[in-house]
Amino acid sequence: MTNFSTASVSAALAVAVAASVSVVQAAGVQPRTPGLRVPSLNPAQAVFLAIPRPMRETLFDDKRFRATLARAGDAPPGATVSFPSLTNGTVGAVHLTLRLDGRGKPVFDGDVQGGSWTLRNPEIARHYTWSASSPLGRVDGDFHTSPEPPRLVKVPGVPNFRDLGGWVGLDGRRVRQCMVFRSSGLNDNPDFLSVTGADGKAVQLGWGHWEKKAGKSRLTPETCFYVTNTLGVRTDLDLRSSGEVADMTGSPAGPSVNWVHVSSSGYADIFSERGRASFSRCFRLFLDERNYPIVFHCISGQDRTGTLAIVLNGVLGVCEEDLCKDWMATAFHNPDTSWFNYSKRYAPCLERFRKERGSTFMEKAELYILSCGFNRSDIERFRSIMLESAP
Repeated sequence: MTNFSTASVSAALAVAVAASVSVVQAAGVQPRTPGLRVPSLNPAQAVFLAIPRPMRETLFDDKRFRATLARAGDAPPGATVSFPSLTNGTVGAVHLTLRLDGRGKPVFDGDVQGGSWTLRNPEIARHYTWSASSPLGRVDGDFHTSPEPPRLVKVPGVPNFRDLGGWVGLDGRRVRQCMVFRSSGLNDNPDFLSVTGADGKAVQLGWGHWEKKAGKSRLTPETCFYVTNTLGVRTDLDLRSSGEVADMTGSPAGPSVNWVHVSSSGYADIFSERGRASFSRCFRLFLDERNYPIVFHCISGQDRTGTLAIVLNGVLGVCEEDLCKDWMATAFHNPDTSWFNYSKRYAPCLERFRKERGSTFMEKAELYILSCGFNRSDIERFRSIMLESAP
């Protein structure tokens, strides 16, 4: 048993949670402030991921601690640019252009109301420049976003949405952002089947016993537009079972998105014959650039989704410590320790990987993918698609 007290960490997290309630957005970005950095995580998230791993593993399975962490929420801070001198009682509209280094097309170019505007879900480790103008003048500014992953992406109604990219991988190259997203289901699971009990009342049968009608979409017209246009998603990889998708024939994100259903396994089950076959079908999608950007998910975005994320980022060279952090980030919205806990879920999966040949997790992920029928050229192709150029 690890010998340390968690009281100080719990106290620090409680303070961070209190702070994060008010830090929904980053502090206003002032014009041309040298070295200004917009955070990628709220205070509670940052505190949790900074805890040494042995302590973090223990705290992850602590019910009270997880509840405190989840209260801070899973929304990322936004980047708020301020230009109060450009508005007054008469002038309210300001034209704002926001650019990201290396992109030809502006991230935003349009009119906004008031003396500030917030960019939601900015990419991490990036430099943005902006220019605002009105009849009262012009203000220019810039800011850097913090380099600490994960890149959380808030899509109202769809919990646990985040970028697979942003982590540092092979040769110090970051995994590309805006290419692959992981999330919870884009629609609910079907209702449970019910039977009539001896008392004449309806009793739900529970998990695995589904109605044959697909669950309600979690996307509104606004969030659907955000997923398909702002994020640009082209492929919806659904990892749920046949019962969970019921009579679905397409993505809740609409006809512009190709829905691919691959009933998949989680954790150590991916080493079974069925698990390898399912992974093979999934991985082939990631070898075709025409499928990008891709979102993949199960229903909660934690077990089957988390396992696929481990293999994908693992073969891209993301270290074992960061793979664990990414898996644990689901706790930012899920306080339940009865199922989603480290000792019963992640630890056995990690132990199974450690039995594989290879001295690093990347090598073990490579050998797993090779065992699923792929070759090293396939792996290099995936890396060429998903890793940024050398720094």
